[in-house]
Amino acid sequence: MSGRGGPRHEPKPWVDVGLLYKCLEKHDGLVADLGSYEHLNSAAAPNAKAILHLKDLWVGLLELSPSGSIHSQPLRQALVSLLAEKPDMNQGRHSGGVWANLKIERFNCLLKHVRMLGRSKAALGPAVCQLTKGEYTSLLAGLEKLQLPQEKVKEPEKKKETAKKREVEEKAKEEEVETGKSKRKLKPRDSEVSVDSKGVPQLFNSPFGKKEEASSSSGLKKPAAAGSQLASLQRPGTRLFASMGYGLEKPLPGKAKPKGVIKRPSTKKNFKPLERGTTPGKRQSWVHLSQTDASNPPRSYIQGNVKGGKKHMIVQVTAHQSQNYKGIVGKLREALEKDSLTKEEAVKMRDELLEKEHFT
Repeated sequence: MSGRGGPRHEPKPWVDVGLLYKCLEKHDGLVADLGSYEHLNSAAAPNAKAILHLKDLWVGLLELSPSGSIHSQPLRQALVSLLAEKPDMNQGRHSGGVWANLKIERFNCLLKHVRMLGRSKAALGPAVCQLTKGEYTSLLAGLEKLQLPQEKVKEPEKKKETAKKREVEEKAKEEEVETGKSKRKLKPRDSEVSVDSKGVPQLFNSPFGKKEEASSSSGLKKPAAAGSQLASLQRPGTRLFASMGYGLEKPLPGKAKPKGVIKRPSTKKNFKPLERGTTPGKRQSWVHLSQTDASNPPRSYIQGNVKGGKKHMIVQVTAHQSQNYKGIVGKLREALEKDSLTKEEAVKMRDELLEKEHFT
């Protein structure tokens, strides 16, 4: 049996089927009717009176398995054999196999509550309130046959011992750090640092702006790389570094040279803004003038275009500017048709009419 489940889970002991059959046959009345434990759930609290009523049954099971747990397979075989001898025990509508499985579930619930009462004294508190003195002593006498595993009882003690050991070790470490008597010390070791001929670490040497002092076999100095490039550029196959810009001289700090930009000649002196609706030296008449009266917001505007041009809005008067905005736009339209005013002249005429109407 592989160990699965929580920390308290252990493989249930295998009990002989013949011994189980004799125990269940001896207490067949209790097996047929478990009382309150026919309906109790294993998650519920133990029922002391129901447990005391079934004392003979679970005490007989504890004699076979002192740990208070029995494997389900031999228990099922014993129940099926007992049912074959006494079929009247199955008083329900279920088949014999279902009846045996339900009884196993009930036995597991009963034995679990027995283990709970025997494991902790806190669980016996409700039992004292439910039972009399004689009943309580009888229950304790039955629980004495329960033998819990020693490891589970000693688990809290082991945890306390390990916690104390950790505290002692931590205090010892703190004392060693405070007194400076730490056992662990660093060993002195010379670092393998590369130095130059003067004994200066090459880590502080800059690759830029310095010439390499390497002597050839003839005793002559090698020429420095062109443009104070890196020494790696002197080797064949390093043109890629040069093309990427590595090893080249850095430009001196200063103002950047202005880039040559071709400027277009200025045309501000000869520029004259063209009025819409006119051409240089000639006034053009408006074509397709139309007046539109809009309601949201209330306003009126004139659209038109000169010959060969696109239609656009020339002038507009809103109701916010004047309540007689339609009449003002009508006068402007007449002037545009008669005198061929430009857009700027129409706007200027609109402002004059609004100012005149405001003072009147």
